[in-house]
Amino acid sequence: PQCKRDDYHAALSDVANGAWCPCPSLQVKFSTHPRAEYWNHDRNGDLKPADVALLDARTRLEAWAAAFDHHDAVRAVEVPDVVRAAAPLLRDRLKELAAHPSSRLVHWDIRADNLILRPSGEVVAIDWGQAGLGPGWLDPLLARLDRAGDAWFDDAVLSPSLGDLDADDVTSFVAGLGLLLGWRATMHADSGPAGLQEFRITEARRLLAGARRRLS
Repeated sequence: PQCKRDDYHAALSDVANGAWCPCPSLQVKFSTHPRAEYWNHDRNGDLKPADVALLDARTRLEAWAAAFDHHDAVRAVEVPDVVRAAAPLLRDRLKELAAHPSSRLVHWDIRADNLILRPSGEVVAIDWGQAGLGPGWLDPLLARLDRAGDAWFDDAVLSPSLGDLDADDVTSFVAGLGLLLGWRATMHADSGPAGLQEFRITEARRLLAGARRRLS
C-alpha cells in the first residue's frame, strides 16, 4: 500500500538515513566509489549497468537560481515582497550550493506519492525518472518539502541528515523552486500535459508562502 501521510512522515528518518530500497525492477548500487551506478535486471534476471544519463545537481540548481532573475516577470502567482527583496542574496546562496561537487545518486523526486511502505516496514522509493547526481542532503530535504508551507518544516530541516545546510540555504532552495515553477507557469501557460499548469501554480504558491514565512 502507498504511504499515508502519518506513515510517510514517520518514515522520514529512514529515508534520510538511506534505509530504503528501490522498486523491485530497479536496484541502485551505493558504495564508497565516487560514481554512483544504476543497475537493471536483464532478461535472465542478472544485474547489468543501466544505460541512463544522470543529470548533475549543478545543472538543476543553477536553473533554479536563474529563476530569481525573472521574479519581476512572474505573473501566474503572486511573489511575496520579502522574496523579491531577498532575491539577489537567495540567488547567490543557491549558486553556491550548485557549485559544490556532487557524486551521490539521488532520487530528485522524493515525496509521498513516490514512497511505498511495505508490510515489513521497508520504505521503497519508486519512480526514478528524475534520478541524478547530487549532494547527500538533497533527498532528505525534498522529503520534507511537501510541508514547506507549515511551521513543522522549519523544525524538520534542522535534522542532522541535512548536513551543513543552514537556514538561508534551505530558504534559497524553497524560494528558488517556487519561483521557477511560477515563472514556467507564466511563460508556458498553454503547453504541457493536462494538469501541469495547475500543478505548477499550486506548488509555486505553496513554496513561495513557505519562503515568505521563513523570511518574515
